[in-house]
Amino acid sequence: MAESFEDRYLDVLQNIESAIVETYREYPELSDRQVRDVVEVLVRSYEVEARGYALPAPKFSSPTKELYENVRSMCNWRLGKEALLDERGQSPAVEANPKTIKEIIACLKRIRLSIKTRKGEGRRGYLDFVSQFVS
Repeated sequence: MAESFEDRYLDVLQNIESAIVETYREYPELSDRQVRDVVEVLVRSYEVEARGYALPAPKFSSPTKELYENVRSMCNWRLGKEALLDERGQSPAVEANPKTIKEIIACLKRIRLSIKTRKGEGRRGYLDFVSQFVS
């Protein structure tokens, strides 16, 4: 039996979703639309980067800016491009198995699909759903 996308990238999806949920818990006014907007900007940014170019940083206002920075940092950590630090400024004991930009893009697109799937459940359907699974 073939391994599903979710099974293969569960750790990456959980990492990205934990960054989303942590930001949501800090800013409960966040909406699914803001999360979707951030995910779409990150997909475009990594697609451009994969072609050897860079996009300027987006001009989000807080709390969307915080969400963008948190999710981007998590993705960059999974790419092996950036150290991840805890609230004391220490590196976690967990080492990331570096992923490719293509894999990160695929994971972001999977999260975007999850947000779209929860569209009929209100402004925070996705956020409330995924929050149940992140401690």
